[in-house]
Amino acid sequence: MWTLLFSMALAAVFTVLGFLVFNPGKSGLGSPAGWLFWFGKNLVVCFTIGAFIHLLFDGLGRLLGGPAAVRRWGDGQRSLFFGGVPLLGLARCAATTARWRRIWNWRSTICC
Repeated sequence: MWTLLFSMALAAVFTVLGFLVFNPGKSGLGSPAGWLFWFGKNLVVCFTIGAFIHLLFDGLGRLLGGPAAVRRWGDGQRSLFFGGVPLLGLARCAATTARWRRIWNWRSTICC
């Protein structure tokens, strides 16, 4: 539940940021359908990454002995775990997306 809510909040931020950055010369803010379209695209990306990170935390946490074992770790080990897992999840999702774009010859609608 929290992963979905966090993903929705990030999708809203990225939607607003996208309209501010890629629509600077337009006086209007666009149609509600346009906002909803880009929010939906951003939500798919944010939730995919968020769900993968969530699964990584669950899987690695169990593999490494569960929450009790992680609580017994030192500060540096916990910092590495809780900082590294999101970065690993983001990198893995980005690499997968890049591979899909090459395979299916997707064209970017934004910048990349």
